[in-house]
Formats: sequence, C-alpha cells, structure tokens
Amino acid sequence: MNVLNRRSVVLSLLSYGLGNTAMAKETLRIFQNYSPSLNDPEHPSFDVFYHLSQLICCRENLDKDGAQTMYLLMQQEPWGKKHISTAYTEIKNGLENRQSDASIADLVEAKEIGDGEAWFVSHILSTWYTGIYFHEAQPKQRILYDAALMWDVVGNYIAPPGTRILEPGSWANIPDEYLKKLKK
Repeated sequence: MNVLNRRSVVLSLLSYGLGNTAMAKETLRIFQNYSPSLNDPEHPSFDVFYHLSQLICCRENLDKDGAQTMYLLMQQEPWGKKHISTAYTEIKNGLENRQSDASIADLVEAKEIGDGEAWFVSHILSTWYTGIYFHEAQPKQRILYDAALMWDVVGNYIAPPGTRILEPGSWANIPDEYLKKLKK
C-alpha cells in the first residue's frame, strides 16, 4: 500500500519540478545573479539562508518575513546551522562544477548533496510550499499563508480559505476554471 505523505509529495515536487531543463537553467541564473559568501559556517547569515531558499524553490522573490521566521526556527533545530551551511556549500559547488544543466534534483540524485542536506533541502522546500513549519524538536507553526508557494500551483482551482467571501460549502464545488479545461 502506497502512503502519501508530505515528504513523498515534496520529493516528487523536487524531482519533477526542479529536475527539468527550464528549472535547471533558472536555478543556474539565480545562482549566477547573486551568491553571498558563507563567511562563518558556524553561523550562516540570513542572506545565505535566503539565497539557499531561492535556489531550492527556483524563485527569486520569496516572502522576506516568512524567510526570516524560517531562518530563526531552522537555526534552532539540531544540526540546523550545519545543514544550512553544508547544503549551501554543496549546492554552490555542484552548480559551479556543472554550469550548464545543473538542477537541485540532479545534485541530490548524483549524491553530490549529502543525505542530511538532501533531507534539509526537502524540509525547506516543503515549508515554502505548504507554509507550515514541521520539525520534531518544535511545535508545528504556520509561517506563511497566502505567500505559501502551493497557492501558485492550486490558486486557479481553489482559493485560500478566508481570502474570498464564499457561500457555505462552496469549497466542495468543482472550480469553474477546472470545468472550462474539462470541456476543451
């Protein structure tokens, strides 16, 4: 029996979304556009964490307030600072070495990113997509709501709860956008 859980969804997003050529080119463009120095691996800066998030999510414009909250929470995790520094260094080295067809998924698959860092990459990605911070060392926290990246994926089909005035139970109706696509 296949169990669908948050980790398997994120790994699918990572392998599907970040594994294609267009995403690899965009990741490389973001990397080449700006790459902060990791001056102190024991205390990675917010800029390093934010750029790591940009590379992992393949997005330049991420919510800075949400990123700041994630950064503070993830630094408190056991191995959090180490994972931020090491994942950043390994991704940076992998992108520098490949230069043309690099994607985060390729680096993970080629074991150019260690197992702990690969887990951390999926942890960052799932937090950005769901907007919810999960870690066994701390309570679950909603960090992002309408800035969660999942709304970019499902926003044409469902509205974030509470963002529009909806009729009671209308969340269960098939979205008009989806019906239009079915009729084509």
